[in-house]
Amino acid sequence: MFFLDLLNQNEEEVFKKAILIFDTSALLELYFFNKTIAIEILQKTTEIFEERVFITEQILFEYLKNREKVIEKPLILYDELMDKKSNYGYIVKIMDKIVEVEDEMNKKIDKIDGIVQTFKEMCSKKDKHPFLSQEIIEKISTFVKEYSNKLKNTDIKIKERIGEIESLASEEIKGRKEEIKKIINNDDIKDIIDKKFKKGESYTYSDLMDIMKEGEFRYSNSIPPGYEDKEKKGFQKYGDLIIWKQIIQICEKEDKDCIFISNDKKEDWDDKELSGSPRLELIKEFNEITMKMFYKYNLKDFIYKMNSYFPSFIDIKSIEIIDEYYLGKILKDDIENFSDEFLNKIRDEIVDRFIDEDYFNLDTDYEDYSIENISIIKIDRNLCKYKIEVYCLVEKTRYDYLGRNDGTKEILIPTNKINYEGFLVYNVERSFKWENDTIETINIIKKLIEDNIEKHDAAIWIEDEDMEMYEEINR
Repeated sequence: MFFLDLLNQNEEEVFKKAILIFDTSALLELYFFNKTIAIEILQKTTEIFEERVFITEQILFEYLKNREKVIEKPLILYDELMDKKSNYGYIVKIMDKIVEVEDEMNKKIDKIDGIVQTFKEMCSKKDKHPFLSQEIIEKISTFVKEYSNKLKNTDIKIKERIGEIESLASEEIKGRKEEIKKIINNDDIKDIIDKKFKKGESYTYSDLMDIMKEGEFRYSNSIPPGYEDKEKKGFQKYGDLIIWKQIIQICEKEDKDCIFISNDKKEDWDDKELSGSPRLELIKEFNEITMKMFYKYNLKDFIYKMNSYFPSFIDIKSIEIIDEYYLGKILKDDIENFSDEFLNKIRDEIVDRFIDEDYFNLDTDYEDYSIENISIIKIDRNLCKYKIEVYCLVEKTRYDYLGRNDGTKEILIPTNKINYEGFLVYNVERSFKWENDTIETINIIKKLIEDNIEKHDAAIWIEDEDMEMYEEINR
């Protein structure tokens, strides 16, 4: 059978008969799913494939090596909630803003106290106008004092409350982190792999040395798979090739086609021309040794195909949650593209903010507009909400009219350096179309929520000799 003809086999029938092998990348991605759904996927998969679910020795080694790191990855997100330097340090940032408001209020109260004191001194002398009775002066003074004390007492209570809330939040975060760490020793995903996945045969050291020798030739000639890892050291360098050899060994022994689930997008595995297909060299090599077919899917496509071929695989609600997970991944991958898209959309509007009334006498020396930070706040099916901080730096020079030379040409001299610097913060709603793992923006709605741009205007001192130079230049 010519190997290209194998691509046209009935895929549903292949799913009912083939060996199934999950790569490390696919197994580890399950830890980012809703736990219940991840368990459901593995349980239903092992029920449907029964004795046809395998794991190679190399994949098992890589999975066990990286499992704990992946499980503990969310710990960083919890730590960042209490870190004001982090993009996700919302708890501390919220409390800091409240303290900032309270401190600003106290400063204003102190100013009121000063005004009251001046008022009392000015209006309490009978022999000078304006004069008011002691009664009204005291009533005003008492009212301000009561108001001031009330605010200051409230300020103390608020700051105490902030401490309590931060303490409660820290305790809950600590509890969440402990729950995550417990998964390491009570891991349902690992339990299913241990109990339901059949283990491939081990390789001897001599076997591995032979693969390394073969790998040197294959990698130097860009023969897949694995040559993209040629810069790695030791056996790591040949990890993909070892996996490939073990996959072939299992399928040759079982005399079955192979469905390989991997999230790695690498040119030494995937065909550039045939989307969703493994390299034709791999199909050919696999077929020549096993007389069977080699299929490769990412985890998302595998789940969707399983749900199509086996309606009882997982329920619609689980599929919707999986859709949301993958949409979130795509939007995060697309965040740099959207940053550029958003900045291009508002650039002219931002530039207009820095046009002064006397802009005809201003030259722009330097300007920089860039996205300093962009955070995804909420994701719906076709709508994503962002918080975007745009950094702005504009440097200008103002020129004033000095007079005219003998040829009646205007003489202009620089008199001021004007700098604008700070951040514009927007809430942004982006509606989009999502198809084939690509995002296309339909509409962008923005709202400016913070304007922290500061203007600095400094005079330029012109020496006499410089003045003569400007006059000479303008002659």
